[in-house]
Order: sequence, then structure tokens, then C-alpha cells
Amino acid sequence: MKLLHINTNDISGGAAIAAYRLHKAMRNCNIDSELLALHQSIKDQGDILTLPKTLTPLDLYHRLKEKIWSTIYLSNKQGRFSRFKFGIKVTKYIDISKYNVIYLHWVNDSFINYQVLKKILKSGKPVFWVLHDMFPITGGCHHSFDCDKYQSVCNYCPYIKKKRKKDISFYQQKKKAKIFNKYKNLFFISPSKWLFDSIKKSFVTKTNKVFHIPNIIPENNFKPVDTLFSRDCLGLEYNKKIILFGADSALSNPYKGFEYFSLALQALAIDPKIKRDDIEVLIFGSSYNKTIAEILPFKTHFLGKLSDVYSLNLAYNAANLFCVSSLADNLPNTILESLATHTPVVGFNIGGIPDLVNLKTGYLANYKDIDDLKNGIMKCLYSSKLFFDFSSISNYSAVPIINKHFEMIEWVKRN
Repeated sequence: MKLLHINTNDISGGAAIAAYRLHKAMRNCNIDSELLALHQSIKDQGDILTLPKTLTPLDLYHRLKEKIWSTIYLSNKQGRFSRFKFGIKVTKYIDISKYNVIYLHWVNDSFINYQVLKKILKSGKPVFWVLHDMFPITGGCHHSFDCDKYQSVCNYCPYIKKKRKKDISFYQQKKKAKIFNKYKNLFFISPSKWLFDSIKKSFVTKTNKVFHIPNIIPENNFKPVDTLFSRDCLGLEYNKKIILFGADSALSNPYKGFEYFSLALQALAIDPKIKRDDIEVLIFGSSYNKTIAEILPFKTHFLGKLSDVYSLNLAYNAANLFCVSSLADNLPNTILESLATHTPVVGFNIGGIPDLVNLKTGYLANYKDIDDLKNGIMKCLYSSKLFFDFSSISNYSAVPIINKHFEMIEWVKRN
């Protein structure tokens, strides 16, 4: 069986990492899998395909046009909204006919548009769209937050400056529904139970089959390592309580919820039951940031962007807990990584986080409840890792997840 994964990036970003791990796990199971990426970071790997460096003027024009459109028409509301109109003629560069199965992942940033999607679907090949956010099932937003119009009719979109009953979100939703309903060889995969339910409720996917298959955690890369050894490697003190936080785009990305993390730490700092000098913060995903350092009430270490899994594994193992204050998320790779190292996770009860975080694996705080987030941090900070049970992480290893994909593909072939 020959299979093609399509994602905008090869390893940059959460969706890309999830797609890359699935692709590599399939290859390890003797599936002839290839990954097509618009933006390539990994060099000299024959299984990673990329488009020509020189695209056609029309392709370049489409990419520029979406950036201009976004600048003019999108509001200042924090969050991402994408057009489904602009894209690159992928089928001009890649022979879709030689693949038995196609997987779409995160294909925005003027990569795959509805015209290219239709050409892929017309091939008759089974096409599985893995959702890494809500874009495929909305009128254009990547996270709807408290808006549920994607279940009926998208209009008066808060992401768009001019409020109209028939705005671009209305027409994009209508276009998606028409395509999705027409092609019975299009299927959807959700990594989380929350997004699985959202797909089932969406107006545009009401006739499509949906599967729930989680992301993969490469257990050979993320595993428990001695805490003192990890701290020694990272130059951290042995006797401190360490809170780990991923701060890639923390100040600019509204989904990260950095404001809630910082307020929870400020509440923790004035709690009479703790010694302020005993607690330190470890940040990965960002080099030294003066704003972050001044906001956080504890001594803060910055590891920068960690490109190697060995250093990232040490960071998880060095910490007493990993805090994820995301306000919208699917099934975060970072939570899977932390749990694989047997480091408890504290996060909000939102999106796919409850699939992974509970009292056995950390603490699930009430959504946007700063005091509850602070309580969860304190609980995990002063509890031994032996208090927790991380056995459930084995369900996310490569073998059981790839088996689910095998079963899904076989089901589609039979039906």
C-alpha cells in the first residue's frame, strides 16, 4: 500500500509534528508512506517530498493575495481565520494516481484550496482529513471558542471586520458543505473526543464518516530519566520545585493562554503555604524574553527552541510538572510528551486536554479559573511523581495507533 500525507510544514508546528510522527510510524510498519510539505525543514530524506522552489506566477499570486486579503478584511480579534480559495496546484507537481490512500493534515497558508481538494477527491482514492484544529468544519476560523454557528449557519463572523449575514464565512461554509457532501470518498479523523463530537455536529460534515484516532507519542524519544541527572545536564539546581511551560509564541498566540499562566503563578507566589525562593520556572520554545521574565514572579530559565528531542526529554524530566494553559487545543503533542516522561500535567478542561489529563496524570482546572489553575500547580508541585499513574500513555504508542489506522482503511475498503 502506497500512502501520501500532505501538510503545510514537515516538522514545524504541532500539526506538522503529529503528521510527521504518523508518517514515520507507518513506514516503520512497512507502509510505503511519503510526506508532502510546502515548507521543508528536513533535508535529504527521500520520503519527504517538497514542491519546486520556483512556483508558477499564479501560485505565488494566490499566496500573496491571501496575505493582502487578511490584512484588509480581518478584524483585530485574536485567532486565525483562513481562506479556502487560495492555493497551489499540487496535482501539477505530484502524481496522485500512484497512491492508494491520501491523508490531508493542516493544509492552510495558501497550500490546498477547494479546487485542489476536488481534484484529489476526483481521483476516487480514499481521502482522510486529519483535523488538527477546527478549520475544515467552520466557515474559516481555526478555533470557534464559544461560537457554535459552525453547527448551523456561519455569518456575522467576529473574525471579519464587516458584519454581514452573508459574509465570507457563510460562503466558505456553503462551499465546504457542497464538496464534502458530494464526495463519499472523503473521511475525517479526529485525534480528540472533543473534536470528534464537533465534527459530528458540524453542518458541513453531517454526511461524512468520522473516525477517532489519537496522535502518536514516540516512546523511544520520550521516557523517564533521572530528575537529578536531567537538571545537571540543563544546569538547574537540584533542590528547587520546577514548573515547565512551553512559550513558543506565548505572547502573540491567543490559544496559549499565557496571561492565565502568569496570573496563576502570581497567585501562587503570595500563598503563605509556599516558599517563593523554592520555586523556579523553566521555559522552552523561547529564548530569553524580558517581558516574560518580568511578568513571572519566580526565577525563570529560558531553554530557547529545542530542535532535538533529547534536550526536550531532559526538560520534561527535570520538571515537577508541566503546565498547559491553552484556551483552545486539540490533543497537544506536548502533553503526550510530558506524560511519556512521567511528569504530571496541569491544564484547563478544554478541547482534547481532558482526554489525557485527570487526577491520575495531573490536574484538570476549570476553564479560565486562575485560582483552580494555581491549586492544580500547587498540588502537582508538592506531590511525588510516584503518586501519579501514567500507564494510560501506552495507548498512544505507535503500534496500537497504527493498528487503528489499518482497521479504518480496511473498513473503508469493505464499505
